[in-house]
Amino acid sequence: MSTPLERLRAGGWELPPLPQPKGMYVPARRHGDLLHLSAHGPFGPDGGFTHRGVVGDALTLSEGRAAAAATALSLLASAAGALGDLSAISGVLRMTGYVNAAAGFEHHARVLDGASEVLEAAFGPDARPARSVVGVASLPFDLPIVTEATFVVGAEPAPEARHDTGPDRGPHQAPDRGPHQAPDPGPHQAPHPSPDPAPDGGADPGVDDG
Repeated sequence: MSTPLERLRAGGWELPPLPQPKGMYVPARRHGDLLHLSAHGPFGPDGGFTHRGVVGDALTLSEGRAAAAATALSLLASAAGALGDLSAISGVLRMTGYVNAAAGFEHHARVLDGASEVLEAAFGPDARPARSVVGVASLPFDLPIVTEATFVVGAEPAPEARHDTGPDRGPHQAPDRGPHQAPDPGPHQAPHPSPDPAPDGGADPGVDDG
């Protein structure tokens, strides 16, 4: 079975050097089985940015998609640095892309598809994330796009564990008594006495005759 890195190389992609923060933050922060990644720009093999400029103005849609793909590779480089191995990742929970787009540009989602293609090549279609994409007026360093993501670390529960609706109720669950069967009062619990009938001819005390 191939690894995520091998699948990326088969698609013609290589991870860039580990991106260095451009401010007072860390590229990745793990919490439990989630790895949260800061927004990453389009880093290339030499450690510099592959693209600069506004999509729909200085850059074409195709160039914007290539920049988005580079941001995904940058995310994976930081993930590999944090985890030691991309094989520890079982899926991508969420991804958000911020596109530096010209006024009137409408194809932000198609730009971010460039990043989705890289992640799908690494982890397969079942790991496809929920995602959002937003157009912005500018980005640091005149970048065309930055992308952030949250990766799931470790194996996900088996389908039968996530969707178990079978009859096994476990050792501490009471058996099903059916819709018309009253509970057993137990050896020390007296049954509730029946109310005394009302005297003949008497009115129900809960009804106003007036």
